Amino acid sequence: MGDQRMDGVSAVLRRGGAAKTASEGCSPQAMGEDWMICATCNEDKSASEFAPSAPLWPDRAHHCRPCDRRRIQIRRHGLTADQRAEIAAAQGGCRICGHPEPSLKGWVIDHDHSCCSGERSCPRCRRGVLCQWCNTLLANAFDRPQILRAAAEYLDAARTCDWHVPIACDPGLCDGDERTA
Repeated sequence: MGDQRMDGVSAVLRRGGAAKTASEGCSPQAMGEDWMICATCNEDKSASEFAPSAPLWPDRAHHCRPCDRRRIQIRRHGLTADQRAEIAAAQGGCRICGHPEPSLKGWVIDHDHSCCSGERSCPRCRRGVLCQWCNTLLANAFDRPQILRAAAEYLDAARTCDWHVPIACDPGLCDGDERTA
């Protein structure tokens, strides 16, 4: 099929050539797979490295998943992955737990959602760079400090039988030493 569609419009999607097997040492292109060129990195990549709908719109610019992830982070927070890593290094890793390495998704920009709602942020509302786990912790607490304080108090509290007061203190539920009844 080549790089030209039948209507003459130049297309990003290309079909591979003759069908051969991978054991014959052929590239995926030669095995008949669909290939596309990423509009950001300009690399020729398998269509499977793009969004599933990308081959449906061959005349539009498409970005491979890694490049698209980078573009989205820059659009949302104005910072590249390298800048986020530099901030994390300067603050000693995750701003909450201090973990030196990010999660698989990389470092996350934490921001005050009351300033910039949604997933975007401005320099005024950015609070720091977090690991994905700590960012999820804040999200699950709805960014409310009173919930996080209550959770910390819960974790620090002495272990007692109070949690099962409606049920008789049973040796199967707690140690005999900790009974408050």
